[in-house]
Amino acid sequence: MYKKLAFFVLLILAIFLAFGGCKRKEQIQKPGQLGIPQKEGEVVARVNEEVLTEKDMEAILPEAQKSSISLEQKKDYVRRWIENQILYQEAKKERIDQDENIKWQIDQAVRNIIIEGFLEKELQARVVVPEKEVKRTYQENKNTFKREQDEVRLSRILVKNIAEAGLVRVRVQGGESFDRIARQMSLDEQTKERGGDIGYVPLSNIPPPFYEAVTKLKTGELSVPIQTDYGFVVIMLTDRKEKDSIKEYEQVKEEITDSLTRTKREKEVENLFEELKKDAKVETFGWASGIFPQ
Repeated sequence: MYKKLAFFVLLILAIFLAFGGCKRKEQIQKPGQLGIPQKEGEVVARVNEEVLTEKDMEAILPEAQKSSISLEQKKDYVRRWIENQILYQEAKKERIDQDENIKWQIDQAVRNIIIEGFLEKELQARVVVPEKEVKRTYQENKNTFKREQDEVRLSRILVKNIAEAGLVRVRVQGGESFDRIARQMSLDEQTKERGGDIGYVPLSNIPPPFYEAVTKLKTGELSVPIQTDYGFVVIMLTDRKEKDSIKEYEQVKEEITDSLTRTKREKEVENLFEELKKDAKVETFGWASGIFPQ
């Protein structure tokens, strides 16, 4: 039973910490209170006395995903926060966190978080991957970056009704830039600042409502307006790439950077540990004797 309870509390703790905690209701300033205005929409969700704010969401989202995360993914974060707040608050009421076994496991979880924070701080200057190294790795390993299936590069504009979708088509067919129209009209925050560009997408990843329309398009052509749960979408096909063709540098740049970063990080963690253990007094006893030579 305790193992199940421990897992339960650690799960809540992990997600609670990952969400950057939350603010007490009484800490949120009302509009105009103490001269501090509150922006509309600052509070995203509330469970009893606990609230999740837009600022908390900024802390939650991984830096690398902030520019590409969809509205539905953000909503999923909020749903998970609500679910776990309900569970966490009930667990606190029942004083689950006061069980000695669970206290110990919480302590271990907190130690691991602190260690990770320490490593991030210490390794920030040590683990650097210059772009020239990324480009060199790409050039030396191009054949490993082949496409596993046919891909298409798409751009999209999301608008609220069929009339606006029709206007998009008229403007593009009249010679206006799809990029410019997307920046002006699109409701899709994920892509509008990139002129609607989604990037290259494997054909198998295209959702059914769009697949038939996309496969019929020629490069530079527009789809008919496609209705979704969020409005109407107009798609432009901007490029096609066949299976086994080499992916472009920009398409794999992040993947290569991540791989090089992981390798360097592992090496620098080893180096840091070798430096630190020189000043640590370590003793082992009984059956553990000799397992940690210094």
